Amino acid sequence: MPDFDREIGVGWVAVAVRAGHLQAAVRHVGLPARKAAPFFPKIELVFRVIDPAAHYHVPVVVSPYGYSTYRGN
Repeated sequence: MPDFDREIGVGWVAVAVRAGHLQAAVRHVGLPARKAAPFFPKIELVFRVIDPAAHYHVPVVVSPYGYSTYRGN
């Protein structure tokens, strides 16, 4: 899996993987958020890749004291 460990800023970041670059499995992505969300030093995303031929876009909306994520288009 590509390396997604990078610092993120306030606002949002998208985890996007092109079709064919992952195998079907449960994936774990860690995003350090020290400056963007001081209450959450690291944002952990866990999602399931069901169709390896599909494109996966997982946006993360970040504020100083919270975050939200969903399966994008």
